[in-house]
Amino acid sequence: MTKVSVIIPVYNSEKYLSKCLESCIDQTLKDIEIICINSKSTDKSQEILIQFAQKDSRIKVLNKQKLLAGEARNEGVKAASGEYIIFLDSDDWFEKDALEILYNKINKDNSDVILFNAYNYYEKTGTKSFYNFVSPYFYKTGKECFSPLEISDVIFDTNPLAFKMYNKNFWTENKIEYSKHKFTEDALPFFKVLVNAKKISIEQKPLYNYRHHKESFMANFSKHFKDMFDVYYICEKEILNSQNAEQYIDSFLKNRINHILFQYTHLDFSWKKSYYYEMRKLFKHILKKYGNDIVEKNTQFKRINGIIKYPYHVEMLLHQITLFRVLINAYLV
Repeated sequence: MTKVSVIIPVYNSEKYLSKCLESCIDQTLKDIEIICINSKSTDKSQEILIQFAQKDSRIKVLNKQKLLAGEARNEGVKAASGEYIIFLDSDDWFEKDALEILYNKINKDNSDVILFNAYNYYEKTGTKSFYNFVSPYFYKTGKECFSPLEISDVIFDTNPLAFKMYNKNFWTENKIEYSKHKFTEDALPFFKVLVNAKKISIEQKPLYNYRHHKESFMANFSKHFKDMFDVYYICEKEILNSQNAEQYIDSFLKNRINHILFQYTHLDFSWKKSYYYEMRKLFKHILKKYGNDIVEKNTQFKRINGIIKYPYHVEMLLHQITLFRVLINAYLV
């Protein structure tokens, strides 16, 4: 059995694809397969894939009808023969020893999943910064291997980005899949993995390079923001059906509410009003289902009551007044 399957969805990635593939074939761990799911690319991505596959037999190219990224990853998992699986976006790349470090640690710990740190790479400036993805877990336990129940209150205090390697049997036995949405499709496996895992490992070294560029998430999110609300209800159902739902629900709500408010702040202005009323409907659902306790436990959620109570323009005005008062008080101090 192959040790690791790397799964790469590809769609019109000619600008970045060679660097991505080179980072895979140059890995110090050689017993790997690289599964590329090409979803009807109209640029030179297919030509690049063929060239690399001819040079390295570990590269397998699956040509599919146009799939969303999550659907392509699901197809990659079906084709994977590795003991472990890991996902790589076609505009990102691994550090040279990433797979060897991760394989050795997850195998030694006998964990279901290992999470690791990364670098943010900013294409506009060509600079990198350290992304401490695993810090909530390490600060909570002081350990690099633990049960998720040990970190139930902070288990979702990070985000669903693809800085993880999974035991393939664990993934398939728990029927984990990406949802069929254009955006936030990675939220479902993120929550489902963490609540079903028996043992989690972390690696503190940054092993992944996450590229930020103008074609990335926030540049395209606005017109598809409803995906995020659809995915919320799917994920909530998974959490509530999990074995230890009561221990995870507060962390889940904190993660999703923070995420929803964050996206609202960064959304293109032309979409803010529509987003506001979707957000308002969801917050009403949350308060009806869980009560005011969720707001009282978390001061950062105080804004929920204003969003529920006031129409868009009124709440916007009140929020701006609040921010202005905070700035004035800070200045006076």
